[in-house]
This record gives sequence, structure tokens and C-alpha cells, in this order.
Amino acid sequence: RVLFRSLRVLDQSPEMTAQGLAQLLHLHPSTVTGILQRLEKKGMLSRVRDVSDHRRVRLHVKPRGQRLNEPSSR
Repeated sequence: RVLFRSLRVLDQSPEMTAQGLAQLLHLHPSTVTGILQRLEKKGMLSRVRDVSDHRRVRLHVKPRGQRLNEPSSR
């Protein structure tokens, strides 16, 4: 449940950081790290290093993750 909620937030907030996601969802940063690792392993998320600050990583939802966020046609 929290996995898909995180994916939805990331899809609506492009280039968010892990820290920003943790603050927004009121989760511990280590919890968010695990969530992001699972999403990345499933091919739904990519991490891209910020060009202006190489210490920062931006999160991007891949097309596979975006398809999960589309409303179902029921």
C-alpha cells in the first residue's frame, strides 16, 4: 500500500528527493530507502544524479510505474 502511495506521489512530483518523500509521507528515511529500492528493482523508478549538486539524487517514475498510476477502466 505504501509502495503504491509513494509511486503516486513521485509521479505527481517529478524530481523529488528521497528526503522530500520521507517528509511528505511522514516516514523514516530508512523506510523510504527500502521502498525506493523495491520500486527501482521492479523497474518502476530511476534515480538520477542532480547535475548541479552531485550529492543529490532525483527520483523519476519510469513508464512501467506510470502505467500503475493510470485510473482503471472499470
